[in-house]
Order: sequence, then structure tokens, then C-alpha cells
Amino acid sequence: MNIISLELEGTLHSAFVETRRRRHQTIGVEHLLLALLDDRSALKVFNACSCDIVHLRYSLNQYINNTNSVIEGNDEIDTQPTIEFQKVIKRAVYQVQSVASNIQVSGANVLMALYGEIDSIAVKLLNAHGITRNVVVNYFATGKFEPAPSISEEHKLVKIADELASADSSLSHNIPAQKLRVFISYSHLDKNCL
Repeated sequence: MNIISLELEGTLHSAFVETRRRRHQTIGVEHLLLALLDDRSALKVFNACSCDIVHLRYSLNQYINNTNSVIEGNDEIDTQPTIEFQKVIKRAVYQVQSVASNIQVSGANVLMALYGEIDSIAVKLLNAHGITRNVVVNYFATGKFEPAPSISEEHKLVKIADELASADSSLSHNIPAQKLRVFISYSHLDKNCL
């Protein structure tokens, strides 16, 4: 049995074909995310999370077109995956294989693995569109979409953290308010944290 599903193989092939068509020497995680927008498995996650796919596709195309140099000429080019691209695929395979050896890796699994590249523009764009790692993990766990807290909710959490830190002088000496804010923010997003 193949480790990667036929659908994901097609998605990866399409990503390479499109990258070669654009005449880019390397294929990165942004190219991968762009291809995942057409992958049925990943599309289920995007749709369940109310992602504005048209806007995300536009943002990705803008970034890819503005940051990747085009190789001149008519010769066929040998597009190579970046290390980050390879790590995402390996991470997806590892995550699936650690659960069960008889499950194939899908586009949705690759989307989940993409969040390991936290400094990538792909992840930053997903976060900007409200598709955070916690939202995707929650979707995988429950099959339901639960949006990330809004900016005003996060400000409330910071205010609560500051009040807690100042209310108990021993607490404010032992745990800096910033660390407490982070804990409360994460615990708010991840109900299993508490």
C-alpha cells in the first residue's frame, strides 16, 4: 500500500507542474499550500473553517510572484523542493504513521503538518485568514470548526492576566505577566490545556 494517497500524489504533481510552468527553480511551502487549495481532502478543512479560499489564493499568488525569481529561457527546468517543503511532507507521513500504519497521508494531513513551519509565509497567511493550528487541530479532533479568539477577546485575556499577576504579589514575583498571558491565551484556545 502506498503511504501517500493517490489524491495527494496528484496534488503534489500539480504543484511541481505549476511551479515549473512559472519557471521557478525551487518549490516551497507556499507553492504547496497553493496546490492544497485544490486538494479535496484539504479543501474539506478549509471549507469547514470558513476560509476565504479566493482571497487566500490571491495572497499566495501575490507572494509567490513577487518573491520567486523566474528562470529565463525555454529549456526545461529541474524544479527542486526546498528543505521546508520536504520537512512538511516527512512530518505529515510521520504524524499519520504514528497513529496507524494502514492509513494513507492526505492533503488534510499535509495541511496540518504545514504548521510546523511557523516562520513561513504560508503559515502566516493561514493565521491571517483565521485558519490557525489550533483551529485545524480542533477540526481534526472534533470535525467541527471553532474560530480563534478575536483581537478583542485576546485583549480581555491580557487584561485578566495582568489583573491576576497584580492581585497576588507572590505570583507577580514568580511568574512574569507575559508568561501568564501566554498560558492563559493558550489555555483559552486549547480547552484540553486546563
